[in-house]
Amino acid sequence: MEARHGETSSGLERVIGLLRYIGKMIMFSSFMVFVPGFYSLYRDLRGSIILTLDWMLLASLVILMYAIFHNVRSRITKTTAVVLVFFPIALLLVWHMHPLTLSRLSDVTLAFNLYGAFMITIGYLMNSLSGRDISLRLEEAIFLVALLWVLIPPLVAVPVYLFLKIPFINLWFESVNGMAGTGLTTFTGEVDPHGYYVPSVEELPKPILLWRSLIQWVGGIGIVVTSMAVLARPGLGVILLSQVEGRLERIEPSIRKTAVQMVKFYTGLTLLSFILFALAGMDVFNAVAHALTGISTAGFSTNSGSIGGFNSLSIEIAAIIVMFIGASNFYDMYKSLRKPSFIIRSVEFRFMLALTVVGIVVGTFILFIQGGESLETALRAASFQVVSGLTTTGFQSYDLSEAPVAFKFMLTILMLIGGSVFSTAGGIKLFRILVVFKAFKEEIRKITGPPGTIATYRVGRYDLEESDVLRAILVAVLFLLIANIGLVYTMFRLADSYNVDDIYFDTISALTNIGLSAGVAGASLPDDVKVLFMTMSTLGRLEILPILVLSFKIAKSLRRNMAFKSR
Repeated sequence: MEARHGETSSGLERVIGLLRYIGKMIMFSSFMVFVPGFYSLYRDLRGSIILTLDWMLLASLVILMYAIFHNVRSRITKTTAVVLVFFPIALLLVWHMHPLTLSRLSDVTLAFNLYGAFMITIGYLMNSLSGRDISLRLEEAIFLVALLWVLIPPLVAVPVYLFLKIPFINLWFESVNGMAGTGLTTFTGEVDPHGYYVPSVEELPKPILLWRSLIQWVGGIGIVVTSMAVLARPGLGVILLSQVEGRLERIEPSIRKTAVQMVKFYTGLTLLSFILFALAGMDVFNAVAHALTGISTAGFSTNSGSIGGFNSLSIEIAAIIVMFIGASNFYDMYKSLRKPSFIIRSVEFRFMLALTVVGIVVGTFILFIQGGESLETALRAASFQVVSGLTTTGFQSYDLSEAPVAFKFMLTILMLIGGSVFSTAGGIKLFRILVVFKAFKEEIRKITGPPGTIATYRVGRYDLEESDVLRAILVAVLFLLIANIGLVYTMFRLADSYNVDDIYFDTISALTNIGLSAGVAGASLPDDVKVLFMTMSTLGRLEILPILVLSFKIAKSLRRNMAFKSR
């Protein structure tokens, strides 16, 4: 139960309350491990489920999934919780160790399912700590969201590490970029700085490919938002967390109903994406994998050539549609279900269309004149890469390492702009760019107009205050500042090995959560640059400003404590 407004909590109570929130999120995040684990289990046992113990296992897994959601949805007795959670976990462990079944299970199945059992146990124990749920303060909410985006990616990467047994930094990099929707990968078939061979995407078993797609799907809409959809009484704390995470805009009377509707809508769009890819010629597994990463504008693919590896115009067209949907404002699309003209009236949607058309024309011209491509090839490549860049998806159909510098520079600008607010896209966002343009226009009007002219800040359906305008400008400036700081460091580390334009391109790709690569990012990247790209991906996903606010509050608190001790 949430602490009532005005109630105070001791320091220990607040720490326990924060641990309970983290436990909830870890329990929820365990499904990103169990789903590929169960899929791998199915692949191991299909056609041979003949033992009574097999059927008992399948029944226990159903109970386990019910327990995960029931435990976070309502209060239950400890005895019931033990039966609902620990009994199926114990049965799962016994089954995996049984001599009759052990020989039939692959290492990847064991890694995912055994670790999943461990992960949900830890989450349950944290969530069961004695105490009440607390009403979070703003700085606590920012801290928790930042902590979750630092904690969850390495946690869900552990089973892949247990299977592949390569340096963990590679899998941590994969998981961070996956959940942040960045799409830069270490699975490039290269030797890393530690001398270990990191397999290419084609060498990975299907359960790991599913894991890569699933973490991008969850990260696209947000860890907190998706977990809110299964919490019966999320409370003020989780509501504040969802606002800090930046993937929720109220479309229903309550925040929780909004989260539920958004997850349902997101799932529906994913199903639509699957149908489009299937109709375009993909098999079921590839259609599922690309639907998950396409609608989340994240960009992981099941082969090293990305969408270009399929060499299919129909698949490229399907991907363009999916990417455009994923980068459009979910609020506008949701309202368009009842009033189709709503999306057409959206200033973000019209702006995205205009940028796409201009980008395709300019990109085709560059590839035709400077790249030496035929007009048909230039138009096809430009159309796909412009949409992929602007929507920050990261699917590729063209070798960007060989592209003209002017084409990569144009894509860099589009990557920085990004997609719509309240979408799965990254970047500064179309809406903020429109706000900056509006502020510039209003300032010119005030200067050139008669004395007393008042600036009005209305962009689309939003009436903005000056503080909103300043916040939009600040985010844009911070993106550019972080991008250039990252560029200086990567230039210092990689200038002897790569071209400047390729380094800048991949650095911007990390910050804007896109994943398009000119060949810099990969397994051979030095560990410190991998950490830098992971940091930039996380900052870009949280849109920098919340982390800046938290940093100022921590610094202020430290100064206050130092001043108190010096007295």
